[in-house]
Amino acid sequence: MRLTTEQVQKAAVLFLSLEKIAPGVIEPIISGMESDHAKTILGAMSEMNCLSPERCQSVIKEFYAVAFDNESIYGGSGVTARIATAVFGEDQTSAIIKNNKDRFRFLDNVSDEDIVQFLGTETNQAKTLLFHFLSPKKASQVLLLLGDDPVVFSLDKGVSVPSPDLLDEVEVAWAAYFDRLQQERSSSDDASVRKIASMIEYLPKSRRESLLKGYSQRSPELAQRLRQLVFTFDDLMDLPDETLRTMMSASFDYRHVAHLRLQLQEDWVAKINRCMTDKMLSRVDIETSGLTFDQERTDEAKRYFMETARKLEQEGRVTLRCQN
Repeated sequence: MRLTTEQVQKAAVLFLSLEKIAPGVIEPIISGMESDHAKTILGAMSEMNCLSPERCQSVIKEFYAVAFDNESIYGGSGVTARIATAVFGEDQTSAIIKNNKDRFRFLDNVSDEDIVQFLGTETNQAKTLLFHFLSPKKASQVLLLLGDDPVVFSLDKGVSVPSPDLLDEVEVAWAAYFDRLQQERSSSDDASVRKIASMIEYLPKSRRESLLKGYSQRSPELAQRLRQLVFTFDDLMDLPDETLRTMMSASFDYRHVAHLRLQLQEDWVAKINRCMTDKMLSRVDIETSGLTFDQERTDEAKRYFMETARKLEQEGRVTLRCQN
């Protein structure tokens, strides 16, 4: 049978459209065609330059109408049982249907928001397949979030369920995607919480407690995590003497120590003095003589020691009490 010019042109447009979406997908189609037909269509494809979106859509819509005759296609246990019985025998049918029903059960534990995000990156075929395996309750929750998404209006067309081997690949790929998404979110959330904690550390104690109280009312879990992460100068003074000696040896600024000693309570001053060498202590005593209290310089000194502690912790040289 000889192809008409219009048929060749439409086939070329369709094949180019498919090749753009999924490179390599037309190769098995062309290999199954008559040699003359295949060469004619390939020749037409090579002569085509830029195709307008309207031209592509027109051909694809016509192909869809011809291929499916505007009828919905349904899967389900009925047609599966009929084919499975004919191919494998009655004993195999229930096992096959049960296995398919048990597929993609991990989706029930995926958040509705993650599923909506996933649907936003997928084709309508993939969207319909996903809804095919969602439980009715889960699907209804996702539909509420989708609103007027076009996928909602295409669900009535049903889905042609892929082969078991392909379903295995899809299930593994989707499970890996959602697992990676959850891990990324957990990592991002933890980084955000640590950022909040690092900011809270520098606030005055009364303001810090006020913020943590507010977090406790809105999100007790977040407040608890922040309390675990927040490490203040008061906590620094509770560290073992050996840890403070390491800090003093690694980064000693006698001016900062001098300003701190003017404000700290006696037992903390004694602790700092114990952690300095005789030479350090002598230099600080000289600097402290005649020094007047300066809140701004004292706060600067506290920040200096906190930053030193954090740096040494990152280097693995000290361990701060609150870290997990």
